[in-house]
Amino acid sequence: MPALRHRIRALAVGIGAFALVAVAAGGTFAASNPATLYACYDVYGNVKMSDTAQCKLAGGGRLVSWSTVGVPGPTGPQGATGATGPTGPAGPGTVLTAIVDASGALFVSSLPPGATLNVTRGGPGAYVITVTGLGTGWCPLPTFTVVGPPPTFMWLLSAACGAGTISANVATNDGADHLFLLTVTGTTADAGGAGIQSLQTTVGTQSTSIP
Repeated sequence: MPALRHRIRALAVGIGAFALVAVAAGGTFAASNPATLYACYDVYGNVKMSDTAQCKLAGGGRLVSWSTVGVPGPTGPQGATGATGPTGPAGPGTVLTAIVDASGALFVSSLPPGATLNVTRGGPGAYVITVTGLGTGWCPLPTFTVVGPPPTFMWLLSAACGAGTISANVATNDGADHLFLLTVTGTTADAGGAGIQSLQTTVGTQSTSIP
């Protein structure tokens, strides 16, 4: 009886080795069900691989099987938190808008955070516009649209500007007081932004008049 047990154990080891060789060679028994391998053996040493869960030895035999799918491993630990990236550059300049009546008073205005706007009437059709805290560049850019009969428009006579500020003297071309629309666009910082820059101009902004 001990000899018989030893022989059966040896046959089982041989079946395992044969199964591995057959899998590596791409045997047809594994093609129909690659997740499970089958084999039959009897006490006389007869071994045959099978593509089904049935023994195909003459006179039957014992059926053995192997799973080709391993047991799932444990979940790995969570990875470390990534480093915080650098702060991005400042966004584009902000925009200030307003409607100014003929006396220089602000009728409606929309100011971004940190910006200020002041308009004073210096005489018939003449106004001083002062803006601060708009953008980070050296000179915010003003534009005007006069509410008056065509071809009424606004002259930009002179201006001084620094980092995010501008003080401009403007006047209507007909020398009369008019309600006008004002837009000032802040710019971003540049290499030429240091110090105060002065502008002198005789070119008016040719915005379309509103009758």
